[in-house]
Amino acid sequence: MKKELQYIFGPVNSSRIGKSLGIDVIPKKICSLDCIYCEVGITRNLSTQIKPYFKAEAILAEFSSVYHEIKDSIDVVTITGSGEPTLNSCLKDVLIGIRDIVKGEKEIAILTNTTTLDNKDVYKTLLDFDIVVPSLDAVTKTAFEKINKPAKEISINNIINCLIAFSNEYTGKLYLEVLLAKNINDLPEDINTLISVLKKINYTRLDIGTIIRPPSHSFAVSLTNKELEEVKSYIASQGVSFSKDKSVDDNLNNNTIINYSSSSSVVQGKNVAIEKLIPILKMRPTTLEDIIKTLKIDPVIADEILTPLLQSGEIISKEFNGVLYYQHKIIKQL
Repeated sequence: MKKELQYIFGPVNSSRIGKSLGIDVIPKKICSLDCIYCEVGITRNLSTQIKPYFKAEAILAEFSSVYHEIKDSIDVVTITGSGEPTLNSCLKDVLIGIRDIVKGEKEIAILTNTTTLDNKDVYKTLLDFDIVVPSLDAVTKTAFEKINKPAKEISINNIINCLIAFSNEYTGKLYLEVLLAKNINDLPEDINTLISVLKKINYTRLDIGTIIRPPSHSFAVSLTNKELEEVKSYIASQGVSFSKDKSVDDNLNNNTIINYSSSSSVVQGKNVAIEKLIPILKMRPTTLEDIIKTLKIDPVIADEILTPLLQSGEIISKEFNGVLYYQHKIIKQL
């Protein structure tokens, strides 16, 4: 069995940025927020400390060993993963190294919760990414603390001011993301205050969604499709533009992990399938349908793989919104 990758995962078929090879630069799960909807699990270390959690050299060595094998099947390289990636002080070195490896063939993106934009080094580094995907789920102190559960030193007003300034200086693609949870940050006063802030941010695209996978906190509830569409329609009616990147499918729920292999439909051996499945389930809850698509196996083989893993307790199953998900025991939820 090959050595399990430590930093690289995917590719992931993302509705926001296309087929993306992910790079995880933070140990699970160190973050400045403990978002109630997080699919990676509860935050084990709530921190704003910026330091070299993983060394750039190790990340880049693993990335180089994978990239050349699959570069023809991806659109973008994305720094994201098990915590807030901008907490890694080696982020700039990682970005420079990736650029040297991909040589302009792929865009480089980063997903961030925006809590470190007040750090000058982070701010400058993010300016050099081709795509920045910041999240801004709430703009009032009460709603922010309810949905994002931040470290005590984080100020939502500071985040807003830094994000507005960054958006007006940044020359790449800014895909702003808002996630709504029922009766948490979707109240009329929350939405109206959010609208006033959105009008000040210079984004390329605005995505407003809700919870689609088992959340880290069990009390987090999704909006229904009707409720979500009503909120989005209201926001649009107030003069907020949902600018779209036409190169990306506009379907927030279509996030499927795919594997490194070619498009061959040959059924893989069980050991190979398990070898690829475990890292996926450590990253996020995944449906049976996505497992079958990812590993290119039939349902019978999938059941033969999942059953012993479930019996041993290495993975668990969890139903959310009527859909059954499988995830690794490493993902901790309340």
